[in-house]
Amino acid sequence: MAQAKRQRVVRRLAALAYPWPTWVWAMQQCPPNPDGPSWGATALAWLTLLAFGLGGLAIPVVSFRASAGRQRLKRLWRLLLGLLGMLAVWLLGLWIFFVFFVLTCATF
Repeated sequence: MAQAKRQRVVRRLAALAYPWPTWVWAMQQCPPNPDGPSWGATALAWLTLLAFGLGGLAIPVVSFRASAGRQRLKRLWRLLLGLLGMLAVWLLGLWIFFVFFVLTCATF
């Protein structure tokens, strides 16, 4: 029993250590820049995140107003779709933020 548990622990540690060289390689791709990213790149990144955040918040509001006067089941269905749309827009915004601004050498 103890042998099987020890093997599971070793396999889990090996699985965690496996991607380590990839992380090191990914962090070495950007050339050193003593100035850091420009204010334009930083502002564009935060504006992108803000736009997707506000856009995601607007979707449930619009679905709530569009469902006024409907039957309860149809209204609930539209509200649930609005919440799923909000989540999708937020996840898309986070993906764009990380892929194009955080995980790259975006310095402009």
